[in-house]
Amino acid sequence: DTIDEIGNCHLDGSVTAYYDPIVSKTADGEFCVYIDAAKGAGLITEIIYFEDGVLKNPFYDIENPIDSPTLRTSVVTCKDFDGDTVVEVPIMQPLPVEEQFSINQQAYLTKWCVYGKAEFVEKMYALVNYNDGYYINLDKSMIDDITVTRVPEKRQRTIYAYDYEENKFLNELFHIRAV
Repeated sequence: DTIDEIGNCHLDGSVTAYYDPIVSKTADGEFCVYIDAAKGAGLITEIIYFEDGVLKNPFYDIENPIDSPTLRTSVVTCKDFDGDTVVEVPIMQPLPVEEQFSINQQAYLTKWCVYGKAEFVEKMYALVNYNDGYYINLDKSMIDDITVTRVPEKRQRTIYAYDYEENKFLNELFHIRAV
């Protein structure tokens, strides 16, 4: 007939709204709660779990409470992307943009990651167009050889071969335009 506290931990205090939490497991098979939260113009994911009897949020840094490795500019929530009962968290990596392009033409590689052993493990890679509603899955061998530019007013993405050592655009491989 009472409520007893069995643990507590900090959550990011600068979020403005929470999505429905997901009770699932980490890649290690431990139960946890995934919490997507609106932060600025994007989202973060916080993962809460017990370790050795202590409630933990591995992404909250008391020294730097504003940053999160899960911060992403698009409002895409974590989900069990591949149906294996382990939730994947989208981590967005900005791709190189040519100087003549503006920042609103920045494209991102979405790395779908699972959390386990106190770190993220990359599982799947995709180029995602959240505005037009499609994505292209990529093989891991491709992600170090391409980049993408966006032309939002044309609803177009252009995929280029890219030399990351020289920071140089190579040939246009193809483009996609939503019509």
